[in-house]
Amino acid sequence: MAMTIFLILAALVGLLASALSCLTRLAATIEKQSRQIEALQAQTTKIKVTMDTMRGDIEAITARWEESEPEIFGTVEERMQRWRERLEDFDSLN
Repeated sequence: MAMTIFLILAALVGLLASALSCLTRLAATIEKQSRQIEALQAQTTKIKVTMDTMRGDIEAITARWEESEPEIFGTVEERMQRWRERLEDFDSLN
């Protein structure tokens, strides 16, 4: 009888140790994935800032170019409409 109880307790301890090991590995995996997600979020933020900066630079360069050669680009309204379309196309890619 005592031997049976001992064997049952030993089996339960083994199961508990196995479960604890699995939980430890799971926690490590979750932590690793958490760090990866944070890194990706930081990269995404940097990319968005870069895109906004580039968009501003492109708009400034284009504005100077359009001022130097207005006959190529049409009226201000036409140019603005083209820019809106370009930005909408660009935003739809995100």
